[in-house]
Amino acid sequence: MDIMGASMITRTCIGLVFIAVLSGCESSSSPDTTAPLISSIHISNLTATGVAFSFAIDEEATAVIHYTDSNYYIGNSSYNQTELKTDYFTSHNITLSNLSPSTTYHYQIVVEDSAGNVATDADRTFTTLDQDTTALRLSNPIPATSSVPPAGTTFTTLGVTTDEQTTCRYTSTTNTAYDAMSTSFTSTGSTTHSSTLTGLSDGGAYSYYVRCEDGSGNVNSPTDNASYVTTKYLDIRDAKNNYSFTDQFGTQRPGITPRRRFMLKKGITSQSETTRFTMLQRGLHPIRMVPIC
Repeated sequence: MDIMGASMITRTCIGLVFIAVLSGCESSSSPDTTAPLISSIHISNLTATGVAFSFAIDEEATAVIHYTDSNYYIGNSSYNQTELKTDYFTSHNITLSNLSPSTTYHYQIVVEDSAGNVATDADRTFTTLDQDTTALRLSNPIPATSSVPPAGTTFTTLGVTTDEQTTCRYTSTTNTAYDAMSTSFTSTGSTTHSSTLTGLSDGGAYSYYVRCEDGSGNVNSPTDNASYVTTKYLDIRDAKNNYSFTDQFGTQRPGITPRRRFMLKKGITSQSETTRFTMLQRGLHPIRMVPIC
């Protein structure tokens, strides 16, 4: 065999070996046929009308919860409602709402990875809570209805306490429905609620009516005395009527006449100072006054 022939045979053999190696690499790959693994299933926020689920998956996958009430499941051994999560995550949180109170539900979690492998969890159950129909109560209004903030106060805290976790709103218009109130307390959602009122001025009477709603939709009664919160600034509306006025509760209280208000601004507070002021106003001099026998 000549040298050229040997060289050709060598190149041919090397080429065959190279092709064989490539072919072997391609044949070693295989499709993903392993189903995801569901774990750490946890139920939270169980109420009369809703529930929340959280669970983990050992790979990124979508998730769905099939569920139905026990009456339907017993008769059909299947589910008639579905809540789907289309994102590929390794953990999911799914909330069910609009459930019926005091009802047992069957549910099943199903996940699917990007390769189309599906894992189906066993049938499980949960029971919603009884419907809460107890009216909530308000107490400890702030400011207290017996307090009068000092003169010059321009802001104060409006607050109230509830006997359960609620969300509270307030308005200055009486007999307003909760849904119609547009102002919520700045701090609310627990059992203590507060907001800061600004723009107050001396002589102003400010009445605020509070309505709160719990997680079951119960709202306090508008006749609840604690719903009435007032910053009791002096409101001198009847200063010319026997120097008294009627406050926002309909009570007659001592008033301050315009003359007395002027004297107070001048720092005249004692009886002797008042007498001296009166004499000067009438053109008299205190030293010239003598008792008349």
